[in-house]
Amino acid sequence: MNLGPQPLTGGSWSWTGPGGYTSKAREIDSIPLTLPVNVFVATYTNPAGVKSTQTFTINVGPTPITPYLQVGGGAWQATPSALVFQGTPVNLGPQPLTGGSWSWAGPNGFTSTSREVDNIRLSIGFDTFVVTYTNPAGVKSTATFTIIDL
Repeated sequence: MNLGPQPLTGGSWSWTGPGGYTSKAREIDSIPLTLPVNVFVATYTNPAGVKSTQTFTINVGPTPITPYLQVGGGAWQATPSALVFQGTPVNLGPQPLTGGSWSWAGPNGFTSTSREVDNIRLSIGFDTFVVTYTNPAGVKSTATFTIIDL
């Protein structure tokens, strides 16, 4: 997260934020964010010494995961579950597509750090795969996929 108010030249800037954050730069980059709300106050002092302030509020929370799965090479479906016949290939590809990191856990010791997992091995009956997405602010969200293999 970067913040850069205007004016671009003249005067001076000072910032305050969570956890004792301070800066004298006009633009602040790679801002450290904390849960759940971050309030940054920018103070601009013009060349005549007159001050003005602007408050920036940044809410940090979990990123929703949209579950997608593909059965037998068909179209991707926005669903967290499927009923398949033994030997049918299944791919899991949740979204968001970019940013953050992924980790998977599933039956028989299955793990992965890819966003999309292809041709997952299924057992007869219920298979549950849990995916955790960690967004760029470090906040985790999870989704569960359930595949029933007949």
